[in-house]
Amino acid sequence: MVSCICRLAAVHLVDAHLCTDPAKYISALLLSLSTMLHLELPHVNLLSKIDLIEQYGKLQFNLDFYTEVSCVPSFAWD
Repeated sequence: MVSCICRLAAVHLVDAHLCTDPAKYISALLLSLSTMLHLELPHVNLLSKIDLIEQYGKLQFNLDFYTEVSCVPSFAWD
């Protein structure tokens, strides 16, 4: 009998277009959190198409803001 040790991780791919609107960004974070809790696996969030983000318009915050989830409470809702 051969035993195989596998380690799994979940990867949540988020379109960078969601960073252009705070409500869409929060929605993507909540979806990612829900997925992480349901799968119960180590989790990695990735922003896709980050090179095209300037085509979607000006971001309300610096790009570093979107990579540090601890900054979410500092959203200024208009």
